[in-house]
Amino acid sequence: MHTKEYYAALRRTMPAPMKPHTNSAAVAEAEHQKQVLGAVGDLTVATRRRDAEFRNALAPLIERGEHARFISSLNGIAPHLVPAAPSNSRAAAITNIQTMLNEDPAAREWLSAKLKHLTDCSPQFFTDGESRIARTFNTGSDPGAGTVPTNVTPIFFNNMPQYAAWATLGVVPLDTGKTRLAQISVEPYAAWITPANAGNSALIPGSITGGSMDTDCPTIACLIEVSRPVLEDGKLTILAVFIEAVLTSLNKHADCACYSADGTDDATDGGQTGIFAHASVPVVTASGGRTTAASLVFQDFADCLAAVSASALQRPCRWWIHPSFLSKLITIKDGNEKVLRQPVVAGEDWLLAGFPVTWTAAAPGTDGAGQKIAAFGRGDAFTFAIAQHLDLRRSENGRGFTSNLSLIRATMRAQAKMRDPESFAILKTAAS
Repeated sequence: MHTKEYYAALRRTMPAPMKPHTNSAAVAEAEHQKQVLGAVGDLTVATRRRDAEFRNALAPLIERGEHARFISSLNGIAPHLVPAAPSNSRAAAITNIQTMLNEDPAAREWLSAKLKHLTDCSPQFFTDGESRIARTFNTGSDPGAGTVPTNVTPIFFNNMPQYAAWATLGVVPLDTGKTRLAQISVEPYAAWITPANAGNSALIPGSITGGSMDTDCPTIACLIEVSRPVLEDGKLTILAVFIEAVLTSLNKHADCACYSADGTDDATDGGQTGIFAHASVPVVTASGGRTTAASLVFQDFADCLAAVSASALQRPCRWWIHPSFLSKLITIKDGNEKVLRQPVVAGEDWLLAGFPVTWTAAAPGTDGAGQKIAAFGRGDAFTFAIAQHLDLRRSENGRGFTSNLSLIRATMRAQAKMRDPESFAILKTAAS
């Protein structure tokens, strides 16, 4: 397909304009709704049909190995046709945070006042509004002294999944003040009751308990050094950068708890066990002496799919893999087809053996004999509970006076917990 044919195919996919409906003031409300819904339905059908035509038109181009040329052309014209796909870049994350701050002046003013208060900035560097807010702050270890108000927490929590692999798991928000999570520990059994067997069917009751989370959720804490001169400089704003620093640090430990934690009760694992370290998750070992990630074959990944429970495959499933394996897995082929396929459009998932991939640095990243390469399964079979509560306080530790820095401690409560290990499987290389 030449460039001219490509753009012709692209134009054919663009939906026809919606027909104008009769002025709503001149028709009955019911008739007006019928017209609008009918037009939307026609547009949906037309879009699906043209999407199929577009894919069929592009198929010969991709089959001839001109994939790179197709991607280049598509990326060049896509911004003019559809909104840009969300980016996972650091710049995009900060831009999104800054946008939320700009759209909520009250939240921005509170956070600015809080940072200046925690870093002991001179009163002359507070605006009038910030001074009024600062006078309402509790100090020291008083209850609620560091609590971030509910109108400010969305700026943190709505942006937290930006880099987080835990966002693909069974995320459960905990209400403020709640540190335990109820889970289904035994699924109820259902049975048909017919006229002939009424009263003869023995139903097995299910169980909703907190037994799998008996202990209070642990706390994730991070320390952020903040420069007083930067805060006091009215020409600079560090709010978005501060928020990103807090979220990056908290996410790193949250992902560790979900994927690599081995259950040790320490500052790294928090007494939690991740998917890759869970003893009850089935492990599939590659055969045939395939001792490296690059030597794996399609059948190894297929065997991993077969190792999870049948019920798990009825739900959305995916892979979790360390990014260092990308360059090795992308070389694996099944015949002429690559086992790992890159996304056609920026922002979409990579596909491995037909299932989406989440790249996470919290997964094992060591290549070699007997090493864990990937986890596959149903994300919601692993629970990550997170309290919608954030605490910001001053920390007395650090370099402080000699460097004109202040330390701010950010904490939140969360817990990672396996719900159904049979819904996952781990792929390992051969031992030798």
